Amino acid sequence: MKTKACPTVARRTLLVVCFLLLIAPDALAFPVAVEVVGKVQLGTQPKLIFQALEAAQNATVKLKREDGRSFTFPLGNLSQNQTKEVELDGTLGRHSYEGAMTALVGGEQLSSDLSFQTVVAAPIVLTVAREQLNLDAKTLVFSASVQLARAQLSIFGVDGHTIFDEEFALPDAPAGKAFTLRWKGGTATEVARIELRVTDSDGFFKGVALTPWSVTIPHEEVLFASNSADIELTEEGKLRASLDELRSTLERFEQIKGVQLFIAGHTDTVGKPAHNANLSRRRAQAIGQWFVQQGVPIPVYFEGFGESSPKVKTGDEVDEPKNRRVDYILSVEAPLFKSSAHSWKRLK
Repeated sequence: MKTKACPTVARRTLLVVCFLLLIAPDALAFPVAVEVVGKVQLGTQPKLIFQALEAAQNATVKLKREDGRSFTFPLGNLSQNQTKEVELDGTLGRHSYEGAMTALVGGEQLSSDLSFQTVVAAPIVLTVAREQLNLDAKTLVFSASVQLARAQLSIFGVDGHTIFDEEFALPDAPAGKAFTLRWKGGTATEVARIELRVTDSDGFFKGVALTPWSVTIPHEEVLFASNSADIELTEEGKLRASLDELRSTLERFEQIKGVQLFIAGHTDTVGKPAHNANLSRRRAQAIGQWFVQQGVPIPVYFEGFGESSPKVKTGDEVDEPKNRRVDYILSVEAPLFKSSAHSWKRLK
């Protein structure tokens, strides 16, 4: 039964029931409108809302649920247009109720049968696998804690225009199953925002938004002395060129809000991993601090990943220049690297 608004009701008209409440034939003279708020999420209780269309005395509701439990709700006396609410049991699941409402109206004892259903649904926990988000392949992987009915995927470009907007039916989407959605249009650098909204079989929904836009600033690598994180004066020219490129990129993408600068240090596999992680962190911090001192107008974060995220995969103790690098990344969300044992630290 579809949800309908309650119509205007004259004196001693039929029992008006909204949402999932069904009307029995003997309700034609009952002067109380009843609304069932029967579809709620766990933590919220279904309820019945009663509105007296005329004065009634000793109004009482008696219900029996499909599991055999009985409920009695004494409403007492109701003046004309008075509203009263009663809360039902908030146990998780679907429930069917049968019963009747009685009241004394104008000296006459009246009764009307009630029959309705309620749904108390578990909240939706939506998980998006950011590490599996592939802007080049145009795929998004997600799962939910409940069975789903459909999903809406919207992709927006850096200038705010809609690249893709489509609803996907998920007729066989059990709780916990991973689903992959694919979109069309837009290159990896054009995608600024992704919005995912899922709906379960009861009509409840949950949404999540991602801002995967990022730009890696091209630059000439700063050279450090062995085991040192000090920036030599002779290397500052490289950083000034990088700063100019960074400012130019910020201006070009000024419409994107919340952009941050992430400095990620990396090493080759020569030496012990712990030493390399610490050294790359110190060097990333030094470069990040230099940008802060130059007045970069956005938050700056740094971290060292040592040899855990090589650009060129090698064996241990391999001197590979391409792996000794520092990435300068403009992004709204923290970039993901292969190692999860690291955390970004803020300088400003």
